[in-house]
Amino acid sequence: DAAINNKKHNNNFQERFNGTFRAFEKPRHGVKSANFLLYAGFAVYYNFIRPHSSLGNITPAEAAGIKIRGVKQWKTIIGNAHLAATTGGAM
Repeated sequence: DAAINNKKHNNNFQERFNGTFRAFEKPRHGVKSANFLLYAGFAVYYNFIRPHSSLGNITPAEAAGIKIRGVKQWKTIIGNAHLAATTGGAM
């Protein structure tokens, strides 16, 4: 179909993102409201944890020169966020 091959007029990118988000939120029993923190968690996961094939299997953060140091990336990110919150942002 011509519409599928026309990159300017298709929604492949959005559908791929939706599939990725659904796979992320499904075991967490869905999003309950627009203000639910799952969205923020997904953004962190998508940009700091999940490698992207279009970036050579590195994360967007790594592509931007940001490196998460630590064996357990989630624990490191959460620990840094807690430290920033309790010290007024200074790390």
